Amino acid sequence: MLTFRAARKEEQKEICELFTDAYMDYDFFIPLENNLDWRWKFIYEVHMLSIKTNIKRRQLFVGEDDGQIIMGFIFQDPEKKQPGFLDYLFAGAVPAIIRSGLSKILLWNSMDEQSEKPIKLLMKNEPHIYYLQDLAVRKDSQKKGYGSRVFKDFLIPYIKNKGGGTLALITNSKKNYNFYCRRGFTCFESSQFMCRNTAIDNWCFRMEIV
Repeated sequence: MLTFRAARKEEQKEICELFTDAYMDYDFFIPLENNLDWRWKFIYEVHMLSIKTNIKRRQLFVGEDDGQIIMGFIFQDPEKKQPGFLDYLFAGAVPAIIRSGLSKILLWNSMDEQSEKPIKLLMKNEPHIYYLQDLAVRKDSQKKGYGSRVFKDFLIPYIKNKGGGTLALITNSKKNYNFYCRRGFTCFESSQFMCRNTAIDNWCFRMEIV
């Protein structure tokens, strides 16, 4: 039985490994590093920083099936204070930069800012924007319907119980683009940005929930 709950501090490493494995072949990260070992380490570092920051604000969740963590996701509720620079600093930003390399971190940060710009503008101009920042399913549990159930069984009911709002998210994958279109999301912004001479597609989606 699939259930959802806030992640626990002692699960950080397991969740980060889940995210890292899931994002190894993701379009956003491939141009950052050709060496697979170094790419894995870099993805692990940036996600561990995000996990440590968001778990303190209870915005990191897991989906669990028969006691096993199947998925992890970061879900920003507009009623909660969002992490700022100091939160990331105290979560270990400086050691992460040292281990990953400043130039690579700056490139990743620039890409991240370009990718999230339409969502941040949406959140600034409209109330009740719920942002699904990250969603990853264990590699051995993919294509089994877990991705669909996180929306049906958790995210949509959660927003409905709050009185409704807009669920927003971003993807850089054409496969994911088709997935979200089939599930009733509307693409409100389509763009590209460059990473080391590679064009990366960027699609921003929204769904109105009442």
